[in-house]
Amino acid sequence: VINKPVTGYSPVTVYDFAKDTAGWEKEGTWQANWGNPALETSQDLGKPMLKANVEWSGKHDWEEVKLRNLRVLNFKKSARFSFDTLIPADGIFSGELRPYAALGDGWVKLDTDKNNKSVADLPRVSIGGKMYLKHHVEINMGDLGSRGPDVFICLVGNKLAYKGPIYLDNLTFYKADR
Repeated sequence: VINKPVTGYSPVTVYDFAKDTAGWEKEGTWQANWGNPALETSQDLGKPMLKANVEWSGKHDWEEVKLRNLRVLNFKKSARFSFDTLIPADGIFSGELRPYAALGDGWVKLDTDKNNKSVADLPRVSIGGKMYLKHHVEINMGDLGSRGPDVFICLVGNKLAYKGPIYLDNLTFYKADR
């Protein structure tokens, strides 16, 4: 089955955050801080989303907060995942987002620098009369082999001074169709 070409991707786990953080929790930081609360569910933007409250000074090219889930459903079936981040656009004129992921079982980094985007290049969307920077992120997971269902989402700011919420929406894990 592995040798057949991938013809597409189908969702196997979709996080809607209607009840809680669904196993996602705050993890470590590098040259950044978590706000308080660090991680919560929110309907600020009209539907349930995961809300990460971050503090990036904008002084460094790598300011990172990590989210972790030790029990991703249908993990073994997953070949990739994607999500959108939404950040209030007020006052953000420079800097870059550098999101990536990692497998917790062995700390295998996934798609580092493949989703880098200058804030100037991000689409601005209006939600509830406010403008947000929207960043669609896709992460290829590769061969998971015998790895456990342990995934980090790493949100990194590059020279991006920001203190406030980063909303995660449309977090979906996909299987490869063959």
